[in-house]
Amino acid sequence: SFTNFDAPDRTSCVIKRSRTNTPLQALTLLNDPTYWEMTRAFAHEIEACTEGGIRGKIVFAFIQALARKPSEREVEILETLYRSTVTRLRERPLDIQALVGSDADGATAESAAWCYIANVLLNLDETITRN
Repeated sequence: SFTNFDAPDRTSCVIKRSRTNTPLQALTLLNDPTYWEMTRAFAHEIEACTEGGIRGKIVFAFIQALARKPSEREVEILETLYRSTVTRLRERPLDIQALVGSDADGATAESAAWCYIANVLLNLDETITRN
């Protein structure tokens, strides 16, 4: 991961990292088992949040991932994505298995959609490259 994301090795320190976007970074974020474990754990945290329904969970997740409050537009986009993902997963339940992997036992369309939202937030450039 350090190499793919142009990070310095652990023996040196830099004031500001260079900002790059390569296919290897995208492939790592989308396919590396470590990142999927992180995504699933984050989705469980989001689901456990009891504040304010869907919008409250989105705000909670956004603050956890980005250390800032989302704009109203960002909340609307993520809420629309969540709702459309739930609808799609209810129509195609086999996709739940593909999305949540080994955690699929007892997974619902809603819990899988939170996994999708968690993945989106953890893959934002702002999440990956902020210093």
